[in-house]
Amino acid sequence: MKYKYIHLIIDSYVRFSLKNLINNNVGHKIIIVEKNHFFDINKNRISNNSFNEYIINSEVIFAHFLNKHIAKIINDITPSKKIIWFSWGADFYNLGKFKNDLLQPKSKKIFNIISLKSIQGVKKLVWQKLGIITDYLPPNNEVIKAIKQTSVIVPVVPSDFDIINSKYSISSKKYDLNYLNGIFINPPKFDSNIFKNNVLIGNSSSFTNNHIEIIDMISKKPNFDGDIIFPLVYGNKRYRDFIIKYAKKKLGHNLLFIEDRLSIEDYMKLYTSCHSVIMNHKRQQAMGNLYFAFWFKTNVYLNLKANHAKDLIQRGFKILDVSEYINSKTLSEEDKKKNQELLIKWYGKEYLQKKFNDFLLYIESNITNQVKNG
Repeated sequence: MKYKYIHLIIDSYVRFSLKNLINNNVGHKIIIVEKNHFFDINKNRISNNSFNEYIINSEVIFAHFLNKHIAKIINDITPSKKIIWFSWGADFYNLGKFKNDLLQPKSKKIFNIISLKSIQGVKKLVWQKLGIITDYLPPNNEVIKAIKQTSVIVPVVPSDFDIINSKYSISSKKYDLNYLNGIFINPPKFDSNIFKNNVLIGNSSSFTNNHIEIIDMISKKPNFDGDIIFPLVYGNKRYRDFIIKYAKKKLGHNLLFIEDRLSIEDYMKLYTSCHSVIMNHKRQQAMGNLYFAFWFKTNVYLNLKANHAKDLIQRGFKILDVSEYINSKTLSEEDKKKNQELLIKWYGKEYLQKKFNDFLLYIESNITNQVKNG
């Protein structure tokens, strides 16, 4: 069977959000890419021959997260194919020109110490220190080459595109559509009567969470009655172990470390128990987590210098700077209600599907016609 639109995506639950986004539109095929192997949305194997046929017979390729494997596929595709890149953030923030921008001083020091404890860590440390030089080496050079071939880039937040463009001078056009957290296609129930007394910090055991600075800050806050929750399911294992040890030393009891993957239902239960969420990233990260926080009317504390924080404020969301947590500054109930309403406005079912349908019309009139007339 021939498909006009081929969606290449890494193995992630996000593929189901993508499926919801495509909805009843015909001519789409979602293919999971795992190294040199291919699968359909239900993880049924697709042979290499079938995959090649899908690519040959398509007109537009959508890349959802541009890792080295998907980048290689794009770089091998004939220039007549049009490439649409749905960037998730980590697929370009790992490039050389961003290497030394994302960690705060204490977290950077811990990154250096932990990296020296293993051969793999030393390699990552050297790679980090090389900075822009890594853009001339694989896999970065492959990813950059693929980026240069894209006709349109669809970022998680609008400013991600501007940041990519400022660093790499791309010719691609921008389209604003963030579908990553499809939970709001069918919004979860919200119980305003649940007692909230917990705080959630960060979204993973990746260094870019800058946990150390937050742990040091909240260790100065007296009279904390609830649990402090650290989601640490994925990321660096040595860093995760360090954070657990450091948090216990600085914060004492009432700590909950999430080390095993939870179901969406259980993860949402965590958020219903939290009155505050603190995210100290210096770049767009953990947006799905923030959407949960907004939906469950939680106080959201971000690094207000981060690009996604500025984007959210521009769209009307009420958020607080991480430094304001220590002073017990919170959002009003009116602000929390407004955040919940804005979530549906910008990321709800009707809005997302209209944006996607409009995008398909845009592609048809501005992209595929160029192929036919080229």
